[in-house]
Amino acid sequence: MWSFGVIVYTLVYGRPPFESKDVKDTYKKIKECTFTFPDTVNTSSQLKYLVSSILQKDPHKRPTIKELKGFDFFTEVNLSRQPSISFTQRSMSATKEDRDLSDNGKLYTNN
Repeated sequence: MWSFGVIVYTLVYGRPPFESKDVKDTYKKIKECTFTFPDTVNTSSQLKYLVSSILQKDPHKRPTIKELKGFDFFTEVNLSRQPSISFTQRSMSATKEDRDLSDNGKLYTNN
């Protein structure tokens, strides 16, 4: 659970929660569980509560995966609704430049 909190924080703020310029200071922050939410990124109180709950120093105070589903951060979003994605078939014809960059006139694709 702790790792999930670190990953969420890092994805949102662009750096790990306990990062510092000095490795010893970083370890001290981890051990004492001291971190802040940067003002440079505008985030909801629900997200901050989620991360703070997960990054509790005492592992017994951290929420379980089942408990996370009840957090406002998740209940305010309809997680059951999947985005609809549609693909249209596109014809691809190789241009002279494509053929010039290929091997013996063959066009390379990811297929």
